[in-house]
Amino acid sequence: MVAHRQAFRCATDQPYYASRLALLFCANLLGIAAVIFAAVAALVEPNGALGISAERWATWTGVAMLIFVAFAIRTIVRTVRLARKVLDIRRRLRAVESRKRAPVRA
Repeated sequence: MVAHRQAFRCATDQPYYASRLALLFCANLLGIAAVIFAAVAALVEPNGALGISAERWATWTGVAMLIFVAFAIRTIVRTVRLARKVLDIRRRLRAVESRKRAPVRA
């Protein structure tokens, strides 16, 4: 219900929709940047001064990359679902408006 209520508000309030898309777009960029950062970190050999073995380093960067990929996919899916719901609600609202304007046939 919360997602539908939010999509309805987005469909009727253009500035709110733009702000939601901007927030989701930033989350998408953050997720993709984190995946790239984890991939670069996985390529770097750990320094002996860190006290981390190469195996442990590879494990941690792999886990981090999986988490960041899941986050990126989740935010992208949320963005697409919101946009699709908003378009569907707008289409329904336009249909209702067109029915109200149509002359009544007796």
